[in-house]
Amino acid sequence: MGTISLVGWALILGYGVPWLKLEMKTDSCLDRGGRWHYDTGQCEENPYREAIDACFGKAGWQWFAPTNRCEPDERIPLLLEVAHEQDRKLLACNEQPGWHWQYQDDRCVADEVAKAVE
Repeated sequence: MGTISLVGWALILGYGVPWLKLEMKTDSCLDRGGRWHYDTGQCEENPYREAIDACFGKAGWQWFAPTNRCEPDERIPLLLEVAHEQDRKLLACNEQPGWHWQYQDDRCVADEVAKAVE
């Protein structure tokens, strides 16, 4: 029983460790934005990696892959407008006596209605 166990562990380590090292190398390459070539076992680094990292560090900008350029994120003003509109609704609701904003339904409700539901 001990010899079989020893042979089993030797096989697992003999095949498992090299496979795991290759998987970790491949994953590391892809995490850095590179391209892994399985036929050669080589990582092709992304030439724009530094530019991409710098772009993501700038608020309101996004990397546009088709042109390989850092461009203003056009969604930001829209998202801010939606957030401001939500704030305006919430404040207007909470200023009314007997009313409050109900987050789960995303609406303004009378205090009596909320107490009846509870």
